[in-house]
Order: sequence, then structure tokens, then C-alpha cells
Amino acid sequence: MFKRSCDISLSYQSKNLPQCRAEYNVYSTFQSHEPEFDYLKSLEIEEKINKIRWLPQKNAAHFLLSTNDKTIKLWKISERDKRPEGYNLKEEDGRYRHPSSLTTLRVPVFQPMDLMVEASPRRVYSNAHTYHINSISVNSDNETYLSADDLRINLWHLDFTDRSFSILYLIIFHLSGLSEVMTGSYNNFFRMFNRDAQRDVTLEASWENGSPGCPLKTWRVCAGSRRKRSEIGVDCLDFSRKILYTSWHPQDSIVALATVNNLYIFQEKAN
Repeated sequence: MFKRSCDISLSYQSKNLPQCRAEYNVYSTFQSHEPEFDYLKSLEIEEKINKIRWLPQKNAAHFLLSTNDKTIKLWKISERDKRPEGYNLKEEDGRYRHPSSLTTLRVPVFQPMDLMVEASPRRVYSNAHTYHINSISVNSDNETYLSADDLRINLWHLDFTDRSFSILYLIIFHLSGLSEVMTGSYNNFFRMFNRDAQRDVTLEASWENGSPGCPLKTWRVCAGSRRKRSEIGVDCLDFSRKILYTSWHPQDSIVALATVNNLYIFQEKAN
């Protein structure tokens, strides 16, 4: 019996139902994570699931990522026909015999084939983060994905489980294309990274910048006591103000950010 906290249930909507009725049938249920123990920190890792993300479908199988606090798993969900099994059901060449040719009483009743849904782990990314993983996002190249904890972001390739390719120290993220990365942080700051140009900028989402066309002020977080007007000390950050969610427009250079109670929409300045 699987615990409810660590089950993943997939369902599909019946095609014969009217559009106004949202009824679903069970597609598959399987256990994603098991309890673990972090011996370095003497900490027990629960089997709870923090996030799941579907990957774009390329063939008949489905793929999805699931994560608990420490481990990310890549799952393959595939379908196959459950064929009848028993004595004398096949010809010598392996083909199934026609039901009319099955006359011996030792043969079980020949039933129609049932659809079986199987979930199998294809990759396991163990010890992916030092802190608890709270978010994952699949890249548009369908080959890489990002995972984030409270302090950093890791960029992974789906084919490699032993390392991440870069680490960005921030929280919540969104990836648009391969080179542009947007992250949210505390003090209502968010950062934009360009991996190709190796550039980054820290901006603030605030009501003072609410007028259309008003440029956003850039900031630099520093630890020293002597600061410029565009710099802010770590001790001055307001940790109750934070960007919780980000979303990049699929076609235009427009981003949406959500704080605790406000929604901000910004557009990239034209060259």
C-alpha cells in the first residue's frame, strides 16, 4: 500500500462526456519517492513530492520530472497491451493462436487484451541540492532543465545524472530559450541572466515604477558599509517582500512577476 503523500496519479478525460462535465478516469498511479536519510546532516528526508513537470512528448511514451527535497527523478510512462498467458496459447513461432483453435480444457478463457500503463525511472539525480528543492522548470530545448532551492539554481542535462552545468545563487526561476534566465529573489528583486553574453542585472518590482514606459532601477547587493546610490546592503533587504512566481511570454519580451499580493508586468526596452 503506497502512502498518499508519495503517489503520482495520472488521469485522462473521457472523450464521450459533454464539455461541461469535468470527469476523469484513472490512468496510472505509482510511487515516486521513498524516505531517505542525509547522513552528512543527520536529517531524515520525507517521501513527499514538491514539484512535477511534464516534458514535451516526442514518441508514444510520456516523460515527467518529480522531486522531493533532495532527489530528482525522470519517469517514463508507457502503454502496452496485456496479453493472455497460459498453456498452449502460442504457436511454435510465437504467434498467438486464434481463440477458435483453443479446445483443451487446460487453457484459460481467452480474454480481450487490456491496456497496461507502466512507469519506470529512467534517470535519478541524487543529492541535487544542499537545501530543499522547491521548483523545477523544463527548458524549451527539451534537453535541459533547471532546479532551484532557496539559495541557488542548477542547470541540468537530461542525459547526465552526476553533475549540473552551472549554479546560480538565487531563488524561483523561469527559463526562456537557452540563454535567457529570469529569477526572483527577496526585497522584490528579480534578476535577468544572459548566459551567452555572461551578463546579469538586478531589478526591483515596486509601485514606484508603475507608470507605463518608466525604466526600472538597477541594483547591486553588497556587504560593505560604504555604498553607492545604486547599491543596497544585505542587512537592508526586506525578506518579507519576495518574488514568488515568474512567467515569460512565449512570443514577446514581456514578463509577469507575482509577489505576495501584487502582479507586475514588464516589457523589454526596444533597442
